[in-house]
Amino acid sequence: MRGRGESDTNICSHRPPTVRERLVSCDEDARRPAWSIVDGPYRHHHASAQVSDDGNGATVFVWIADILPASLADWTARMMELGIDAVRRTLESGDRVVGTR
Repeated sequence: MRGRGESDTNICSHRPPTVRERLVSCDEDARRPAWSIVDGPYRHHHASAQVSDDGNGATVFVWIADILPASLADWTARMMELGIDAVRRTLESGDRVVGTR
């Protein structure tokens, strides 16, 4: 997770609004971070992402977000699509951090 971080929080400006995310957990072995938006348009937000190998040499990326109110679902889906595009561009460019442990 990138942005201006403070310990386990991250400030993200996807487009308005700016949100503050809090890291809930990070399982490096499972390649699965979980976070919550704690300062933004949601009454409730919890998300996780996981990267795995499909067994045939391809990468599987799963991103799940639980939100309230439901009226933000379309906006959230658009923001997630932009995020997934950013992940894809980073992976395809080869410009990534390796061996962060």
